[in-house]
Amino acid sequence: MKDNTVKNFEKLLVARLAQLQKELENKYDKPDPDDLPKSAKYERLQKDTATNDELTARAQNELRGQYTAGVQNITEEIMGKIEGLKSGIDSINESEQKSTADIESTYDRLVSAIEDDVMKRGIQRSSIAIGQVAAANKDRAAELVQLKLAAEGERLRTERDIKTLESGIEAAIAQYDLEYASELARRVGELKEKRDNANAEAIKYNNELAKLEGEYDYERAVAILNHDTDRYYKDKELAMEEHAFVKEHGEYDKEREASLKARYAIAESFYCSLPVQQAKDMFNSNTELPTYLGDYYDKLKAKINARR
Repeated sequence: MKDNTVKNFEKLLVARLAQLQKELENKYDKPDPDDLPKSAKYERLQKDTATNDELTARAQNELRGQYTAGVQNITEEIMGKIEGLKSGIDSINESEQKSTADIESTYDRLVSAIEDDVMKRGIQRSSIAIGQVAAANKDRAAELVQLKLAAEGERLRTERDIKTLESGIEAAIAQYDLEYASELARRVGELKEKRDNANAEAIKYNNELAKLEGEYDYERAVAILNHDTDRYYKDKELAMEEHAFVKEHGEYDKEREASLKARYAIAESFYCSLPVQQAKDMFNSNTELPTYLGDYYDKLKAKINARR
């Protein structure tokens, strides 16, 4: 049989001897848990583990909708003005067309009236008639030029205003970005302060809990120590009583005698089944056997050492 296997069997033997002894110690069980201070374990406050980068991302998520809406409002407001100016250009063109038609119509009637008049007077081919028609057409051309210049001036001013507004979109958004950055920094600061305050409160609260738990654990340890001390003296007193009984009567009481005999039989069977030298080495090196075999330890030791 391999040494490791034998040692494992020996561990099982010792465990069985310990079990038999424990069955006799029912008078000295551990103290009733209800008689001891409870082992206090309170639920801790969890710390906020969010990093500064995570808080920044959280703030950005919170403000993303507001930022998008702000940019959209700026763009829509300026584009509304641009569309209004473009409509103004259409109105200028329509007004120019109408005024042009009115001028043409007015001068057409004037020329027609001049031609009718000179015809009635029979001087339609005279220099007077030609001069009057030419003067009317000259005035017509002058008014049309003046009208066109005025309309063109209005169109140029309006187109300049449109370009100014178009270039102003980027500037307005850039200004809004600065305001957004300021708002984002403010919100990140709020989140950091909230996290830091919560963590400080959690640390304070958890430290108080740890202090309470330490006090309870100390009281519990003292109670267990007192119990174990009491048990030690009771065990010592019992051992002295047993020793006196053995000295007087030469044997333990029946219950203990039966238990020791059972332990002796188990140990004897195991060690006597091993080769002589192995049995001696293992038996003599096992420091737990005297505890579990009592006075039968010397008896078994003598038997094993006598083997040849």
